Amino acid sequence: QYPFRYKDVVRVLYDAKIVFSKEPTLLECGAPAVIVGDLHGQYSDLLRIFASFDEKRDGKTLPGYRNHRYIFLGDYVDRGNQSVEVIMLLFMLKIKLPNKFILLRGNHETSAINKKYGLREEVDRRFHPDDSSAVFDMLNEVFTHMPLACRLGKKIMCMHGGISPKLRTLQDIVAIPKPLIDPNTDDLARDLLWADPMIGLKGWAPNNVRGISLFFGEDALRETMKRLGIDLVVRGHQMAWNGYRFYDDRRLLTIFSAPGYSNKC
Repeated sequence: QYPFRYKDVVRVLYDAKIVFSKEPTLLECGAPAVIVGDLHGQYSDLLRIFASFDEKRDGKTLPGYRNHRYIFLGDYVDRGNQSVEVIMLLFMLKIKLPNKFILLRGNHETSAINKKYGLREEVDRRFHPDDSSAVFDMLNEVFTHMPLACRLGKKIMCMHGGISPKLRTLQDIVAIPKPLIDPNTDDLARDLLWADPMIGLKGWAPNNVRGISLFFGEDALRETMKRLGIDLVVRGHQMAWNGYRFYDDRRLLTIFSAPGYSNKC
């Protein structure tokens, strides 16, 4: 049974937009934190992740979502069939516990993408025809206010996609304006959402697999990390069979949190 009414969804989206609009494009947070990769509408896996952090104290179970700070790397929607549940739960937690839930934007949190890969179809199917277009538009409006990166403990940089030749200082991320309707209009924003590492590559190369953004090699990664003063880059965007994959002697970590996923990211 569908758990949300139109007016409830509107209220959550309105409140979430207010929270996100107050955040900078680059967030800073203290360690430790739980980092979660792409979910792609797999609501049961989001619940499983939270449940894995439940704690028993004095005979009571403390829910996992309250016990830790979480950083989500984006791509909440599309592919799976419960994108709305994923977004609504995370947005409600963000509203209730804004400092414990950092929700970064992924490349699928853009209308040009999610109208093709599942969110639009799900919203049309699950809402009244008089309401579905408004819900879809409001979702994507909220997405335009979401941050693009987070620095964890001063030494770990988190984003959905990857680094960029346009990333010279942290201030370059801060300077990206919000709301950002189309990330492809800003080279740095596009790469933060879309770029991929490539083993053995020297420098940078066009990302001809995705047809957008860049591949970056080990040397480009190391140079960028040294310039920013960070020790690790954590990102999502690519499927990892075991849920995670290291690159370049553990300087970069890809996290993917949608088990059983079989489509391209």
